[in-house]
Amino acid sequence: MKISKLLAAMFCFAAIATSCETPFEDPQQGDGQAKKISLFSTMTNFTRATDTAFEEGDQIGLHIVIPQGTYLNNAHFTYTEGALVGEKDYYWYMDEGTESDVYAYYPYSATGNYRAGGYTFTVSADQNRAGGYTASDLMIAHTTSKPTAEAVELPFKHALSKVVVNIDNQLEEEIENVWFSEVYGTTTVSFKSGETTVSGTKGTIKTARAANGDPTWALILVPQENVTPKLIITTVSKKQYTYQLSGEVSFSAGKVSSASITISDDSIYTDFTPVISDWVADDELQFGQSGSTDIEGDGGDGGNTGSSDGFYFHPGVWASDGAWFSAHAWNESTSEDVTLTDNDGDGVYEIPLSAGMTKILFCRMDPAVSSFSWETGVWNQTEDYEIGVYPNNHFFIDAYGPDGAKTTGHWGPADGGNAGGNTGGGNTDGGNTGSASGLGVVGGFAASNWGTDIPLMTTEVAGLTVAKNITFNAGEGFKIRTVGSWDGVNIGAGSINFVEANKYFAVIGENAGDLCVVTAGTYDIYFNQSAMRVYLMTAGTPYTEAVEQTTNGTELEPEQPDSTENVIYFSVGNAAAGSRYAAYFWNSTSNVWASMTDSDGDNIYEVNIPVGYGENVIFCSMSGVANSWNNKVNQTNDLIIPTDGKNLYTLSGSWTNGSWSVK
Repeated sequence: MKISKLLAAMFCFAAIATSCETPFEDPQQGDGQAKKISLFSTMTNFTRATDTAFEEGDQIGLHIVIPQGTYLNNAHFTYTEGALVGEKDYYWYMDEGTESDVYAYYPYSATGNYRAGGYTFTVSADQNRAGGYTASDLMIAHTTSKPTAEAVELPFKHALSKVVVNIDNQLEEEIENVWFSEVYGTTTVSFKSGETTVSGTKGTIKTARAANGDPTWALILVPQENVTPKLIITTVSKKQYTYQLSGEVSFSAGKVSSASITISDDSIYTDFTPVISDWVADDELQFGQSGSTDIEGDGGDGGNTGSSDGFYFHPGVWASDGAWFSAHAWNESTSEDVTLTDNDGDGVYEIPLSAGMTKILFCRMDPAVSSFSWETGVWNQTEDYEIGVYPNNHFFIDAYGPDGAKTTGHWGPADGGNAGGNTGGGNTDGGNTGSASGLGVVGGFAASNWGTDIPLMTTEVAGLTVAKNITFNAGEGFKIRTVGSWDGVNIGAGSINFVEANKYFAVIGENAGDLCVVTAGTYDIYFNQSAMRVYLMTAGTPYTEAVEQTTNGTELEPEQPDSTENVIYFSVGNAAAGSRYAAYFWNSTSNVWASMTDSDGDNIYEVNIPVGYGENVIFCSMSGVANSWNNKVNQTNDLIIPTDGKNLYTLSGSWTNGSWSVK
């Protein structure tokens, strides 16, 4: 009898209960009589996210549960040349009279173990990214079987829900992104019953665009009830349109919700109502960048097969000064140097590794050199690392080491946390563990002045980062970005831009406004990038005490700063006029807004230069009550305040042209 150490304890318990008359074999061994486990999949009357069947390299997890307990737990199978092939040979137990439950799921995860409480799964927050949409399409299968030499059929079905939005774009410019906001992204699914239970809090998900030019956007959602999501549509010129769901809706497993939207220049805020139907074949829709149907990070044999799009690099603090990035990879017999590329411009770089590489280091390169060389051009390099295994196939730069030392980093899933997320326990207030995430908080508050980033540090809660003790004046704004650069991550306000203390709110990652603090104070800012959610907590208050903010906070009446007697004037000339005007002043360390008035009704607006701000100004037309960039409608270029007596700036046909003169 061959029983592995892993199963020995289970079978000792079974022996007490049943006298162990028929011992079971180790599923990873055969003795010449045991039957090898063989599988095939079916998907009847429905599609996958991108196709009607599994594709080469797709991976599933398999569980076999017998009356005494779990016989096979999370065995790893890969779809290879039309068949599901295990990473090793697995064998049935020898008792041919005992029937077992066979469970399978897709996509495979190293944390997808069989457990009574179910399997926790989170959809991708960026489903327009290659692989993000397909890897969100959780499917499960259940059947019963006795040991057999025949292939066991796995009847897969969708565990989640699908949303399709058809957009009639009547604008004169293209739509860049579509976001689905105020929805849940995490669920726990029971392998046994197929039932799902939503968990976590609501956030924002970027939808996937049809790759064939079809004006259709789609996303995979976890089943959820009685939610009122918003659609946020952004154009290539950074205009933003918000569409509110008309009433509550529920999204069910195996169902597709369809909605049609017309967007035009006068679209500001309107309703949409989805039509819900069965998730049936829709082969003509191929979602994902460039029609990609690859699972993000799929590696065939567990991650290290050298898939050209299977590994990713997040530069973090390295993303500055025009640097580019390379990697040196090797194994026992060979090595290679590769250039990292950001094909879709999202600040995440692809690592094109050849098959068989096992170790890697990364280099930050001088833009003055065009090819890799150890002799010239290497600004920084990391320590040596083992190459990550899916889902930990993203490498993150953490922080520069001490002078002369190598940079540190870590492998993790796409959201930067530990694979599988937070499973409970740990420090529930998100206590700072001291590791830089590569992201930071930047804003108009004194410690930053839109130039200095306050680093977001990792916490003991997977995927959660925090920047503590930041002091804000009322109305000052902030955003989250890659430290030192606007070219990487750039996250800010979606539908909510005036934020309140001890609240959490959904944010978006492109074309976003500033997050303006309503009440002055000192705050800890928590950020969950996977859920696209920010928490603004009074310093020292655990983020778990936050409640959701779903509408804008109250805008404060603008206060005039302490002013000098020097006055400057502004006229829109023959450019587009606005309803209200304000001036934005700044110096090397701080900035301030000041409202403008037309005291004599001549359509020329005046403002006293604030104390300490006599160098630079931007004139803006404003909406709303508060003076903030979120309320800016039009603006001039950055202007230098003249010192030669010229004090009137007049626009010449547009907001980007004008000249100074004497009033």
